[in-house]
This record gives sequence, structure tokens and C-alpha cells, in this order.
Amino acid sequence: MESYSICLGNGWTIESAKNASLGKGMEIEIFAQFEVLNDDITWIYDIVLPSDEAISECKKIAMFNKTCKFVVYDLDKSGDNWIKKESFSGTFIDALEYIKENFKV
Repeated sequence: MESYSICLGNGWTIESAKNASLGKGMEIEIFAQFEVLNDDITWIYDIVLPSDEAISECKKIAMFNKTCKFVVYDLDKSGDNWIKKESFSGTFIDALEYIKENFKV
């Protein structure tokens, strides 16, 4: 199972543990930045919470229904260091729902 990091900081990201730097930008106007490689998500970035409408649109896109392991990181109180918070298995839809519930704008 492929592993992805969810980083909650000054914006949020979902990024591939192995291919994050290899993706190419894709024209999906759901998120601020979105990259794929070989029809797999490599990186998503935004500064606003995923909306119900965005999540609904993502459900229609096959790559968002892939099951992966997600490891969640949050910034410490100083904002300088990443701290592992938890991990879970699920789809990118599950990851977006997690971000919607846990990312503090």
C-alpha cells in the first residue's frame, strides 16, 4: 500500500512519500495546487478547508478512490518542527474529510 503524508501547517498538503517531486501539474480547479504522475496523486496543496462541494467532485475522479496509508503531521507550537500525530488507512476522500475536520485555518 502506498504511503502519503498529510501535513497540517500554514496550509495543508497530501504528498506521496516516494513521488512528491516527480508529479506534473494538472488542471483540476478544486485545489490551489494539484499534481499527478501516471494517474496517481503525488501532491495536493491548499490553504482553505476542502469544501463539501470539492469532496463531492473528487468522488467522481477515480484516483481519489485509491486506498493508501496516510501519516498525519502537525507543526509544534513554535511552528518550526513537524510532529507525527497519527496514521490511518483510507481513500483520498477519507484524507480530505480528515483535513476538513482537523485543519485549523
